[in-house]
Amino acid sequence: MRHSIGNLFMHGVDTGLYNSVFRTHCKKLIAFYLTQTHLFHFQESTMTVSAQRAGRISSVFLFAIGLFDLVRGAAHTFFIHWANDTFAHMDLSTNGPDQLMLLGAFGISNWLTGMIYILIALRARALSDAALLIILVAYAIGWVGLKYSGVSPDADFNGRYIMFVYFGVCAVALIWSYLDGKREIKT
Repeated sequence: MRHSIGNLFMHGVDTGLYNSVFRTHCKKLIAFYLTQTHLFHFQESTMTVSAQRAGRISSVFLFAIGLFDLVRGAAHTFFIHWANDTFAHMDLSTNGPDQLMLLGAFGISNWLTGMIYILIALRARALSDAALLIILVAYAIGWVGLKYSGVSPDADFNGRYIMFVYFGVCAVALIWSYLDGKREIKT
């Protein structure tokens, strides 16, 4: 008998093969998790003072950006009409529901990025510089893509100014973190 996912569901999950495979995968997953957790705590406990300071500045900025993304997420989902009237200025007379759906989808991505940035800032501080750099790269790729697509940068969209500030904050945080790291190396 061929053992596929479909056969397991059709004939029950109490087959010997399923139990054996399931237990093996669970054991491997648990072992992997425990080794990763152990390595993380080991690396964290053996870090030098300079390594602990490495992501200090950028993690503060990343945490603040994460909080700001949560606010943006709320604005783009729960207060979508206010966000449109205040910042986006979209003409909802043509394809209004589609435009609001896209604005809401953007809000969902804001919720996601906000939570991820806060998680990185609190639990993986050493990745904060990389996260800020990824934000800058993503914004640059998006800008190039919009230019390539012929989207006018002078559209009536006040949210773009918030995005410029967002980009600037990331750049300032990276530069400040870099200079702080250089200063610490000298001392």
